[in-house]
Amino acid sequence: MYKILLVDDNYVHLQSLLSYIEPEEFNISGIKISQSGYEALEICKEFKPDVVITDISMPELDGMELTRKIRDMGIDAQFIYISCYDDVEYFRRAIDNEVLAYLMKPIIPEELKNAIKKAIKRAAKTTETANSLQLGRENYVFRLLCADTVEASHLYEAAPTLLMHNFKHFILVKAKFLETEGDIFATYRDLKDFPEANARGITAVTLPSDTDGILVLFMSETNGNFQDTIRSVMCNKIKDLFDRYAVTVKAGASDTGGNLFELKSLEKQADSALKTNLELIRSDYIAYSDISVKNVSFNFITYNETVANLVRADVTPGEISQFIRSFNFSEPEYDETLLKELYLSTVSSIQSVLLKNGIDIAQIVGRTDLSYHKINRFSDPEHFLIWLRNILTLTGEYLKNYKGKSQFALVQKTINYIHKNFSTISSIEEIASQLFVSYSHLRNVFKKELGITIYDYLLSVRMEEAKKLLSTSKMNLTQIAYKVGYSDYDYFKTVFAKYNGITPREYQQANQQTPEN
Repeated sequence: MYKILLVDDNYVHLQSLLSYIEPEEFNISGIKISQSGYEALEICKEFKPDVVITDISMPELDGMELTRKIRDMGIDAQFIYISCYDDVEYFRRAIDNEVLAYLMKPIIPEELKNAIKKAIKRAAKTTETANSLQLGRENYVFRLLCADTVEASHLYEAAPTLLMHNFKHFILVKAKFLETEGDIFATYRDLKDFPEANARGITAVTLPSDTDGILVLFMSETNGNFQDTIRSVMCNKIKDLFDRYAVTVKAGASDTGGNLFELKSLEKQADSALKTNLELIRSDYIAYSDISVKNVSFNFITYNETVANLVRADVTPGEISQFIRSFNFSEPEYDETLLKELYLSTVSSIQSVLLKNGIDIAQIVGRTDLSYHKINRFSDPEHFLIWLRNILTLTGEYLKNYKGKSQFALVQKTINYIHKNFSTISSIEEIASQLFVSYSHLRNVFKKELGITIYDYLLSVRMEEAKKLLSTSKMNLTQIAYKVGYSDYDYFKTVFAKYNGITPREYQQANQQTPEN
């Protein structure tokens, strides 16, 4: 089924176009009309047309500009232009815009129908391509999450092919089917479709998880109300599943991630949220960030910040003791609910910091279910404070040993990444992002271990490669500059001369060798 949008500032012409189009003949599920280019853009946000038939000459926003803006929205529609002008320039611009047909007014019905048939045929091919793309993305996400033996380099190289590199914000949702009286396979097929998310510019990739659950990765190019949008989308989906299939679903969502290769960390967050939801919360959906803040009489924001600040390798016993002494459980304030919320808040705060360093709290305490296994074991504040002191001390000791062993490994990963990607690295922050560490941490560790900055090391790799190419390659100087990471030859020339004492051309003339066969 296909959708058509008709755009013409002349209402009579619009009605004429409508009279020529029979929905049954073209397998059309919906037709919308607009007398304004800007109004047409607003319609496209929700309607997502497969075919757009537009007048080429309209006030404010003409058909050419409308085409560009619709495509910028990510809508892969087929365009048919209508005009009363027999102008070579219009024809040329229509060709540039890859328009399927250019029809002259007054419209000949048969020409219009042939153009629509051609557009729908191409739209069908586009849909088939989109389905293939979705399958490729599902396989890609599965490999990221589950295939430990896959080389990371292969995944980096595959990302652009699947257009995964366009997405900058990610939320992973883990859902579990609790009760079902209907067809679970029909439910899963329905879950793979998220039209509400698609209408808001969000892409969803759905995978089965165990025998009674699913994973949904939501991806967006922008972060505008991303968390709130996903909450709304999932809650509506859960309600719809119950209404249509009598399926009860509970879901846990991760925080928002900013890197595609953080998915394993996001999965742990989603799993933690889901487990907490299954044990403690009477809602259908809960996010990882929701777990801690429940008791309004206690300042959880300050508490979470303090706990996160104490999760570090150089924490001292005195700092922990001072934090423990700061608690003053007055009789009216104390109850077991507060202790439960403090426990959950502590675990989520510690886990959040650890995951950013590639560590799971289970590595420290030996349990994967720490998020709720002690939830009912604290009968008074004293027992809770003993546990709090122990977990903070244990975390600090673990990090002290872990960081000592991992710093050299981090430096080695940085070196390997530079040697493999020196021609495309745009900033040091990019390297830190790809290695899942903070820029400041990576910078400090690298300088401490090697005695030089990351920039200096990257520069040395680029210069050595440039000298090698200048000596053996038949590429011109501009091509060599681009090959080693410089899009501006003049800037490359300045950097090379400062680093080597001579210009690239002088070095080439002095060292040119015959390339090997």
